[in-house]
Amino acid sequence: AALASCASARFLAAPAAVKAPAPQNASVHNSSVHNASSHNASAHNATAPKKPLSDAEQLEKLTVGLKAVQNLRSQFTTMTAGEEDDGSKFANGALSEELGKKDSKVWATLQDMLTKTVATMGQMKGKSKDDQKKLMSSLEHDLDSKAGQMMKLTGDVTQKQYSQDEEYLLGLLNMHREWSLEQQLNATETFNKGSPVIAELVKHHDAKTPLAAQLANLMDAAHSAKKAARAFIQLLVSVRAA
Repeated sequence: AALASCASARFLAAPAAVKAPAPQNASVHNSSVHNASSHNASAHNATAPKKPLSDAEQLEKLTVGLKAVQNLRSQFTTMTAGEEDDGSKFANGALSEELGKKDSKVWATLQDMLTKTVATMGQMKGKSKDDQKKLMSSLEHDLDSKAGQMMKLTGDVTQKQYSQDEEYLLGLLNMHREWSLEQQLNATETFNKGSPVIAELVKHHDAKTPLAAQLANLMDAAHSAKKAARAFIQLLVSVRAA
């Protein structure tokens, strides 16, 4: 847009020392100014802010998105069908395993969100603006609650994935006791994707002791800490309830 403005100004400003151009040049001049102006108009339209979506349009867009996610369910179910052994859960990962369950809480929560959204779309038809705002506020509150449930679910799945990574790595290290320290560390680094236990092993390991034994000790310590934390929380709950 800036270049077009400069070009337009350059064409419009006639040099003082130059005679007025002949008529045929004037037509070229006018065409150039017209092109520059058209370019400015196009640039303005391209950067013009988009009109905000109405409540109905937002609901429709949300419904389409939720349905698209729901349509992925069959893919995860097919992926994990007939894979009940321990090896498959390591291969697929905790999230895929969860999404492949017929009774997965993730899909149930998504279905609740979709059902609520579609119902609200129907209820808003013919309502006043004030009533529509109330319906949107109610839906927003409900979806926020469902989103909180989803966050907890994914958090639990993440912790489960960490535990699976630790178990698989421990089995791998025990199977290959002939590995050098470098080989053990290379295998450990492969699974260092978020588990605090594995991260601790990578950062602070004893080069003279097999990593399998060190990992087992770290896993036991982490498990004991989790049990203590759960017991503490249960104690707090019982005290508040008293």
